[in-house]
Amino acid sequence: MVKYKRVYLEFFGYGEQDMVPSEYSGLRAVTIHHLTPKSKGGTDEIWNLMALTADEHDRVHFPKPNEDGKAFNDLLKRTHAEQLRLRGYTDWRKALP
Repeated sequence: MVKYKRVYLEFFGYGEQDMVPSEYSGLRAVTIHHLTPKSKGGTDEIWNLMALTADEHDRVHFPKPNEDGKAFNDLLKRTHAEQLRLRGYTDWRKALP
């Protein structure tokens, strides 16, 4: 298992075989998204990792003509920061846009 997936699963208490819900919709997640891409300074730390469905992930990377992928990613960052805060993660502000 790649490091960033292990980091995410361990933080939220999921096993490899568990159904992991999207933090945005609650539907079955299929990917762990880097909120800030590693190519732009993002890391494999929990503040930068968020479980998403395929559709949600596509909305960030391949937005439709009438959508703003960056704005959606910023919404995801705020949603993730709140999840971290609720779980007592002290550096949750790092996730904010």
